[in-house]
Amino acid sequence: MLKWKKRWTAIVLIGVVLIVLIANIDTSKETVIYHVPEGFKGCMTIYYSQKGHETLDMKDNEIIIDIPKDGKVITSTSEKDFNKIGWHKTKAYYVNNSGARIKKIPNSMYQNGMSSTSNNDPKSARFTISFDDVSDNCY
Repeated sequence: MLKWKKRWTAIVLIGVVLIVLIANIDTSKETVIYHVPEGFKGCMTIYYSQKGHETLDMKDNEIIIDIPKDGKVITSTSEKDFNKIGWHKTKAYYVNNSGARIKKIPNSMYQNGMSSTSNNDPKSARFTISFDDVSDNCY
């Protein structure tokens, strides 16, 4: 009886490990790419649902977000529409004044993004993330 308990325990543990491994396989095809101005440090904020501004469009499974020097990305795309891409990869590059990629930014430098909305108003929806590995409190 004790041997069966050990075997079942081992089988359950192996099953849990396999589930965790499978759940963490990155199968997403979509990638959000941030183009960060060379030398930029601090917080970037995307302001969603702002009429009269450009949309964030998917092309070849990528959404490229060009961050201006003030860190404020203003788009007419709604947060709801942007989030339809679901789980996705992210990449970031420093770009020169011509927009050419000059250096990849390690993922550890831009973790901990945060979304917020005031009073459920879509026009107040925004996403903020830090690009300096220090300011994890961007508001």
